Amino acid sequence: MNRTFAALFVVGVSFLAAVGIQSSNAADSADEVATTGLDDGLLRWLLRSRWWHGTPGQPSPPTVSDISHDSLTVSWTAPESAVFEIVDYDVRYRAAGASGFADWDHDGTATQATITDLAEVTEYQVRVRAVSEVGEGDWSAIASGTTLVAPPEFREGASTTRELNENTPPGEPVGEPITATV
Repeated sequence: MNRTFAALFVVGVSFLAAVGIQSSNAADSADEVATTGLDDGLLRWLLRSRWWHGTPGQPSPPTVSDISHDSLTVSWTAPESAVFEIVDYDVRYRAAGASGFADWDHDGTATQATITDLAEVTEYQVRVRAVSEVGEGDWSAIASGTTLVAPPEFREGASTTRELNENTPPGEPVGEPITATV
């Protein structure tokens, strides 16, 4: 019984074909491989390369922006080398010096994420990777950003009003002192 398989490789604008034939003849136990326009080195490279596996390349190093006291917005550029469509991104972050990264819930192909519920005045490191139908790509380089000091919270709220009558004599009290917690 003979079994035949065929594969078509597209490299640039050239089409390369590889055909393998397995013979059931006991005298011819070795597989025969016929190639058109393909040398052994190129065939070995195609079989070993990331292109063949279809996992995405590495995204650009992320940039950190829109920093507040408890959040960072992270943006990146999608890798150009994905054979299969990118279906998601994995986003991870950690406080600088921490041993492991935590996953940030990111769903979809958007190339931006806002990481929230962070501690104030803390440096964070972030990295991302693309995910295709075949698997995950390589992690990006790490980017860093430091959260800011939290704004003060006033007892009266974000604003308050004080009034004085015209020609009020100097030293007249205008209300309780304004206090805030930091």
